[in-house]
Parts: sequence; C-alpha cells; structure tokens
Amino acid sequence: MSNNKTKRVHLLAAITLNGAIVEAGKTEELSLLSANALIAEGKAEEVAQEGTGGQQKGATELNEQNSGGAPKVPTEDELTLLRKALDDKYNRDPLAEEAKKVGVEFPYDAKKAVIIEAVIEAGKAEALLAE
Repeated sequence: MSNNKTKRVHLLAAITLNGAIVEAGKTEELSLLSANALIAEGKAEEVAQEGTGGQQKGATELNEQNSGGAPKVPTEDELTLLRKALDDKYNRDPLAEEAKKVGVEFPYDAKKAVIIEAVIEAGKAEALLAE
C-alpha cells in the first residue's frame, strides 16, 4: 500500500531491485528517492495514486523525518541512483547554480562530483531532480 514516503512507478527499463532484475513493464512501489531518480533517468514513470486526480505529489527532501523521528538514511543503491540522476540531468555550472538556490554550500571551485555529494548530504537531491 502506498504512503507518503513511497511512489508507484511503471518501469520503462529493466532495473536491479534488492539484488534481482525487474523487467521493464512492471509496476513497483519504491522509496521516493529511488522512484524519483529512476524517473529523472527516464527509466520509469509515476503511476497516478488513487485520490490524487492523476497529479504527482511534490518531492520530499532526503532528510525527511521518518515516523521514529530519525532522519531517513538512503541505501547505497539509492545514493548511486541519485548521483547518476544528478550527473545526467545537470552540467557543472547549472548544477552549482541550482544547488546554491536551495541553500547547498560548497567551495566556489568545486568539481561537479563534489557539488553532487554536497547536494545529497544537504538532503536537496530530490528537490533538484523534481525541477
């Protein structure tokens, strides 16, 4: 069952999920992090949730609090997907500009990979991928 921390997606490409290959054409419920990264990469599309009128829900920040009050910690697979999605979506300068807009701090001469890590650590990856 869907909740506000997951998203149902229709896979447009085969992916690896929990160590198993899931073929294109399947519908899966994934964490917001994984789902948004796959959508940004063009490997999935969001499935409209019941009661939303077909509208997508807004992106949730990476550092969203879970029901226990602790910050959500992404898995290594989610981090890999986020890095790739940010790398694919942005060149260095537009990434730096968007990261600054959402309050991410990094050295002025930082390379793209450093900016990507700063964005993820600040919990702003989904905000940049949702744009």
